[in-house]
Amino acid sequence: MKYPRLLKISTLILISFVFIPAYCQSLSTQSTKKYWSIDAFYQFGKVLPTNKFVKGVNANADEIDDFQALSVQLTYQTNGKHLWERAYNFPKWGGGLYVGDFFDKVEIGYPIALYGFFVAPFKRWPKSSINYKLGFGFTFNWEAYNASDNRYNIATGAGETVYIDLGMHYEYNFTGRLSADVGFSLSHFSNGALKKPNFGFNTLAPRLRLRYDLQDARPVSSRQMIAAYDKHFEYNFSVFVGTKQVFFDTANVELKKKYSGVYFPIFGISAVANYQVSYKSKLGAGITFAYNGTVNAQLDVQDGEVDEIEVPFTDHVAVSIYPSYELVVNRMSLILQPGFYVIRKRIPGKDTWVYYRIGLKCHISEQLFAGINLRANSLKESDFIEWSVGYRLIRKH
Repeated sequence: MKYPRLLKISTLILISFVFIPAYCQSLSTQSTKKYWSIDAFYQFGKVLPTNKFVKGVNANADEIDDFQALSVQLTYQTNGKHLWERAYNFPKWGGGLYVGDFFDKVEIGYPIALYGFFVAPFKRWPKSSINYKLGFGFTFNWEAYNASDNRYNIATGAGETVYIDLGMHYEYNFTGRLSADVGFSLSHFSNGALKKPNFGFNTLAPRLRLRYDLQDARPVSSRQMIAAYDKHFEYNFSVFVGTKQVFFDTANVELKKKYSGVYFPIFGISAVANYQVSYKSKLGAGITFAYNGTVNAQLDVQDGEVDEIEVPFTDHVAVSIYPSYELVVNRMSLILQPGFYVIRKRIPGKDTWVYYRIGLKCHISEQLFAGINLRANSLKESDFIEWSVGYRLIRKH
């Protein structure tokens, strides 16, 4: 049977139930204005068939189509003290520990994720609500690709990945402290091509969660009136860096070096003009000038060694434009930017002129910000990760 496998690692979550509630209780007694809770959820769902490994090209010659997961979360319920909390109708935020089981210990392992999350209601009633959830974190404990003894696992080339989770659920409060919700989530695991192969895992599953509040008191559940937002323009300028690994499949290179790949630098500058239309949303457009060392890269193989052949700088340069949307939560923003190349040397076998960028941005001050963006050439596979810092100019009316 598949299900008993997770019992071997669920002890970690059970231990969390002992220590985290005790810690939260100490927090809750310090001030009546703190609203902490302990949550746990279980999932059993589908692995989406987005690469050959999960479709059946693996050591077992069988589809990897099911998975299950357990998670424990520490959640804080906002009380409307800050304006952004009232704008989102009293959202929740917190952190969690996730343990997954893909029923293939040898090739996949038991991934463990540490993540942060944000939950806000679409609609709220006195004892229930319909909510959406955004989660982001880092996962470790994968059995990564290895050319000698794990050569089929093209999903994870490294033992660590990014964890992205999007979901919706219906929540109902049974008593002053106990509530439950049922919903679904779409999750993505990828290392952003920091180490290849990196086709990633994508899962879709229903989710059942229980929550225990450490205080009886709850924030006011009805939406409070807030002042109309003062719309304004802003201009963001940033620089970013990254790296990308490329395999060169040739018989003239020894196996170990072939699958170690070659790393190339990535860097660039971006400029985005935004119009913040509400407390939650910014709409805009931007342009990026980028140098990508992997584009049109050429290698020379001599005596089993790989040497990079210099090509003109302009062969690696691309210019792209894109519409931009930011979901603003206090100092944090979720960034969505579908991009279109307007200048780029054609790449043999890769004629796409579209890419996708999803990222997180944190404002260190009113002007300075830092962020991390995941760039993808398709919705199935990531291309590389951008680490960025920038400066914002605000134009008030």
